[in-house]
Amino acid sequence: MVITHMVAKVMFNKINKILLVIFVFSCAIFPYGNVFAVNYNSGLYNAGLYSDTAPSTPTSSPVAGLYNSTQSVTLSATGSTSIRYSTTSTPADCSSGTLYTTPISVSSSETIYVKACNNYNNFSTASFDYVIDTTAPATLTASPSSGTYSSSQTVTLSSVGSTSIRYSTTSTPADCSSGTLYTTPISVSSSQTIYAKACDDAGNSSTLSFVYIISANHHVSSGYMLSSNTKTTSQILTTNDINITKNTSEISEIKKVTKNLKLGMTNKDVKTLQLFLIQQDKGLNAKALKKNGATNYFGKLTKSTLAEWQKKNNLTPDGIFGLKTRAEIKNL
Repeated sequence: MVITHMVAKVMFNKINKILLVIFVFSCAIFPYGNVFAVNYNSGLYNAGLYSDTAPSTPTSSPVAGLYNSTQSVTLSATGSTSIRYSTTSTPADCSSGTLYTTPISVSSSETIYVKACNNYNNFSTASFDYVIDTTAPATLTASPSSGTYSSSQTVTLSSVGSTSIRYSTTSTPADCSSGTLYTTPISVSSSQTIYAKACDDAGNSSTLSFVYIISANHHVSSGYMLSSNTKTTSQILTTNDINITKNTSEISEIKKVTKNLKLGMTNKDVKTLQLFLIQQDKGLNAKALKKNGATNYFGKLTKSTLAEWQKKNNLTPDGIFGLKTRAEIKNL
């Protein structure tokens, strides 16, 4: 009886030691609490390490939203070993859809459906809507239109497709957050140019400038502007004799420019020349310059408009604002 008891005690101690070894070994192999289990996947039983933690919710950069240019979209999800995506619907599983390896180019409006997966067949999903709008608002219009008036004007600006209009009386607003926000008609009581920019929610924009000359000497007869020196009935003139007032502000300003101007130059004298050419309105190029608006840059359009004016005034149409051109203008 004593012998049996001793044998049982020895066997019990050995079993405890074996269990202790198994426990220590399992802690070394599975330090984070994973267990050896049977995982059911797609109808098959696979023995292996199993975790019930899914990857974090996928994120995208730049974030989903409205843009006016092609976007390069980066996807990520903490804890994932692969990311699958589609532009039609969420991938059915971690082996369908397109495997994400490089940023996705989004050049038109679309939704990216994403599934982030790990090695344990856990997953998380998300979708990202991108709207690409590259259409600028319609050309700005002003009422009344640019021109010469004898009294103050109240100018209304509009542009189909715009969500806001910015304007300035010194230069075209740099972007859709600078300049003055147009909310009510603009009062023009003296000669000035209104530089306007129409914007939409995507950041697209269109620009145009409007030139207003306010002159107390502006009298209209038979479609002409008469100078104020027509005072008495004895001085009534025929149509051919009418002294046409050619927006004296632009002419007087351009006469003050004494240096040569040519392609590639940028300064305020260039802008003065452009306003003069717009006012003269000597052809198609002048109309295009008016639509584009006066700037400080002497570009190809300014050169062609000047050449157009020179040709109509019997000058060499070289598109350079030089001595002979200035001399011709002084005679106006």
